[in-house]
Amino acid sequence: MRHGYAGDPLDPPIRTDAPISLRNSLFAVLMQLGRHTHDQFGTALEIPVCNVIQRPVSHDGFQTIEEIISACDWHFVYSIIEAVYRSVRKLEMSPSYEVSNRFCYDINEIFREQNIGWRLLDGILVVHGDEAQESALVDAIGKLNQNGRVTAASHIQSAIKAFQRGPKLIRPALSLTLPVQWNVYFTT
Repeated sequence: MRHGYAGDPLDPPIRTDAPISLRNSLFAVLMQLGRHTHDQFGTALEIPVCNVIQRPVSHDGFQTIEEIISACDWHFVYSIIEAVYRSVRKLEMSPSYEVSNRFCYDINEIFREQNIGWRLLDGILVVHGDEAQESALVDAIGKLNQNGRVTAASHIQSAIKAFQRGPKLIRPALSLTLPVQWNVYFTT
């Protein structure tokens, strides 16, 4: 990007992968974040990163963070971004949220530069399409509302919101098989 101008991305945005360039850029942003928060060794940032992949905190700081980011499944990279944002936002003392806002800006710049189809908004990753596509959807909703097609417009808005939330990692629920005599206590 030069003076606010950038070329159009040639390929469809990446949404279901975390390329090595994204992982390396994320690690660089976390190192920079550590300097801003006086966490030179990354021990405070290690906690949300380890929590995402349910790994015990080793207090090795940036070494552990780098290992996790480079080796984890793609969807965990995006969960790490959200977790770090929430952690920084919670610990931030400044009412202007300068550090967390900078983190959000840096992450979104990386996404834009690397044609990643996500945006970090208020600590939540949402799907981001190209500007023409988003503009067309807003225009379509407006025209549907103008022509009295309110239900169709609300269905499109609901679909857009569901799409922006993106895929959810579904963990299997704990299944319990209770003895027959216990069913008396759990029936209504």
